[in-house]
Amino acid sequence: MSKKYLFERIANEIEHKIKLGEYKAGMLIPSEKKLQALYGVSRTTIRKALQQLVNQDLIIKKNGVGIYIKPKITSQNILQMTGVMKNKALGDSKKIVKEFCLRKAGPYYSQIFEISVNTLLYSIKAVQKKNSSLVLETILLPLDLYPFLVTADLQMVNTIELLSSSQEKLYEMQQELQLISAGDLQKRYMKVKPATPIFKLSSQYYAESGRIIGVSDRYETAATTKFEIDFN
Repeated sequence: MSKKYLFERIANEIEHKIKLGEYKAGMLIPSEKKLQALYGVSRTTIRKALQQLVNQDLIIKKNGVGIYIKPKITSQNILQMTGVMKNKALGDSKKIVKEFCLRKAGPYYSQIFEISVNTLLYSIKAVQKKNSSLVLETILLPLDLYPFLVTADLQMVNTIELLSSSQEKLYEMQQELQLISAGDLQKRYMKVKPATPIFKLSSQYYAESGRIIGVSDRYETAATTKFEIDFN
């Protein structure tokens, strides 16, 4: 059998393991070296098989980290998510991470997440360009639910995909849309004038257990933003 058919067979076997749940969303799979030993083939064959899976949008390869199954939203892990608000015009514009650090939950977020005030959270701030304006998103995630999170993850997946990689599976979300005036945070990251009208879309993400596994706020200039409701 030629190497072409061999790498396709290996790719199909890995895809089958993904469908069976042996390899779960967000999970690291064996390295190229371990896969090479497992299947008894050359490194080139393994790399071709993995590239096929990348092309199928099933895995993500990250230098220095490894290979993991790409998080995806499915009807099985988000049974009650309907009516999700999103900005259609934003599309796939590049996300730039401005802040990625750990912070203590503090009194306010300890109540939201029902954790101690000293529990560590990831604090993330990222911006995306939309036409002539900037969109700001802030995200807080409990460290224990995302132990292998790195900056590259934030640039490669959207927020829903990121939340789907939690140790507790994303089940549902709640959203609230408000119209606010720009404050210091928006002036700093969105480069807007004081009191500029801003849409604030707040989201809380829940596991099936009822635990909140993440919160986010998205800020967009009201004059240039239209939201749609996605029932898919």
